[in-house]
Amino acid sequence: MKTEKVLGWHFTNGNKLRDGSDLVVGKTYKHTGELIMCNSGYHASVDILDALNYAPGFTVSRVECSGEMEKQDDKLVCRNRKVLWSIDAKKIILEWSIRVVMDSIKTAKKVYKDKAWNAWADLWISGKDRSNAAYAAYAAYAAYAAADAADASYAAADAAKRKVRAKYSRWLSAAIAKAEGREP
Repeated sequence: MKTEKVLGWHFTNGNKLRDGSDLVVGKTYKHTGELIMCNSGYHASVDILDALNYAPGFTVSRVECSGEMEKQDDKLVCRNRKVLWSIDAKKIILEWSIRVVMDSIKTAKKVYKDKAWNAWADLWISGKDRSNAAYAAYAAYAAYAAADAADASYAAADAAKRKVRAKYSRWLSAAIAKAEGREP
């Protein structure tokens, strides 16, 4: 187990921790028992989107984890967790969710529009039955969409996912910190 100080994010349902104790800003919670990931100790995530995966509610705290700790890819468990500040982030998270959905729709429309246009252009250039080129393009568009959904390039999709995830993580962290008048 490592001993260091790590800034993290932690969500609660209102001002109660999962064990039922009160969430108190400025307090350092100390765990005296064994540290067991997902079982005992104080948990947090370095990335706010990772913390959001475990959120029982919309209250988010910026925390400083210290003492002994174990880390996984998306969370950590620690001996000590100090609550630096806390905010009800429901409105911000809902705004963030809408932003993610709208951006996803825009991206999907652009990708499939470009594929339909390319299919139509290929048919036009080839000199085949131009009277049906537009219909063929839209058929190709549907085929491209189905193929992409079923067999997208995993590496490209994964890289794009990481980039978008980082963008939205920064946006959400900054929006919550700004609402509290803090640095993320």
